[in-house]
Amino acid sequence: MNGASTGFVAGAASGAASGAMVGSVVPVVGTAIGAAAGVVIGGALGYFSGASADAQQSSSAAWAQYNADQSRAISTQNANSSMSMTAFNAGMIMSQSDTSIAMSQEEVAYNVSMIQTTTQYNDLLMEEDLSLMWESYGLDSNLLDMQRNLERGNIVVNQGASGTIIGEGSNADVLMSQKTMAELDSFVLLHNADIQAANITNARAQSKWQGDVAIAEAEWRGEMSQYATRTSSNNQASAMLLGALMDRDSAGQSIDFSHSSASNAVSQNIAAGDNQNTNNMVSSLFSTAGQAGGSMITDSANTKATEMDQTVIPGRM
Repeated sequence: MNGASTGFVAGAASGAASGAMVGSVVPVVGTAIGAAAGVVIGGALGYFSGASADAQQSSSAAWAQYNADQSRAISTQNANSSMSMTAFNAGMIMSQSDTSIAMSQEEVAYNVSMIQTTTQYNDLLMEEDLSLMWESYGLDSNLLDMQRNLERGNIVVNQGASGTIIGEGSNADVLMSQKTMAELDSFVLLHNADIQAANITNARAQSKWQGDVAIAEAEWRGEMSQYATRTSSNNQASAMLLGALMDRDSAGQSIDFSHSSASNAVSQNIAAGDNQNTNNMVSSLFSTAGQAGGSMITDSANTKATEMDQTVIPGRM
């Protein structure tokens, strides 16, 4: 029952009791007329007083509900803002990861290019060494041939000057020995040149192999570094987002619980106010009933006294 209705009932009852009391004291007014007037006046005053209480209670309830709704909206907005900030930070982490990976790729490409350039340069140098070596071998071979030819010419001249037959007997053995030594020297010179060429060729192959290994190592280390960066960033961003989602869900449950509690408190306050109005009305009715009973007894007594005063006793004039 709202305050206006309760106020009207309680006010009318109280007014009726008060009017009846006044009517019982003032015979001109009378108990019925006093009660009727008390109903009108008390009911009106009680109605307006109850209506004012209703308005105040409704305003308080509306304000409390508004505060609960605003608190929920602000808390929800804060939770969403926190989630958005976390998502932004996670995006920044992934962006930094992409930048780091791109820089690592550029660094690997640069290192590979430098290794290739160095390997190619070393190969060109060794190719030049091989060319110079064969050129030196050719000069040494020509010089050796010239020396052996000069030596053979001297032998022939000496054999002719001695009066012996050139190329016969012991002279033939001398020429054969000199020719054999010349061929042996040429063979040794060529053999040494072949060894040098083989060493240079092996060094070129080893240099190329080392360059390929260095390139493969640089690429592998770059890929491992990029994988580690990507994995770390993904794990960090995922953990941040998961934590933010859990916090938002927890905050949402807390927000809903707080809002529900506040709304229930508003409803309970309204119900308590209605119950209080009902209790006040019942108390007022019981009190009014008591007052009305007293007024009726007083009014009855006054009526009897008046009747007695108006009675004529025989023998008394």
